[in-house]
Amino acid sequence: MKIKERERSNLYHYSKKILRFIYRGISNRKTKIVFLVIIMTAFFLTGSLFGLIITGFFGTFDEPSQRALNIMHSMGITELRALKTRIEWLMSENIKIPFNYLRGQFSNPEKIYIDIAFQDYQKLEYKRQQALEKGVLISSGVDYVPAKIRYKDKQINVDLRLKGDWLDHIKGNKWSFRIRVRK
Repeated sequence: MKIKERERSNLYHYSKKILRFIYRGISNRKTKIVFLVIIMTAFFLTGSLFGLIITGFFGTFDEPSQRALNIMHSMGITELRALKTRIEWLMSENIKIPFNYLRGQFSNPEKIYIDIAFQDYQKLEYKRQQALEKGVLISSGVDYVPAKIRYKDKQINVDLRLKGDWLDHIKGNKWSFRIRVRK
């Protein structure tokens, strides 16, 4: 049984397919050149804007430059505090999700091994079957079984049981465990 092993995504494979499809869709040389110029222009403008922001060309939220105020007024933004509040709200929300996802895809976590005696594993399997029949996991303090967790050269004695009330924790080959470390 595999315990919480991360599945590898096919992000590279799918992005390669999409780029190949786009490249084939651009049939003649002129459209390829135009497409390349558009991409290069977009990169240039993005880099230029990023550079202006980094160097302080637009000032800060507390002390914006007159150029930044003129640009905002031309875009219809008259209240700087409202813009600041909105941007702070966006930054505090889930703006980091794509970055965290990408960081997680390229991480290489170390493995932890859980050693459970066969009879204790059978007890967990029986409890799982009962939960699947009832539609909910009803657990108590007597459901804990002894186990050992191995990490690198260390071995820790623990007690564990199936975790969660609903079946999403025990469906398939990846089960969730509640672990109590002894001592």
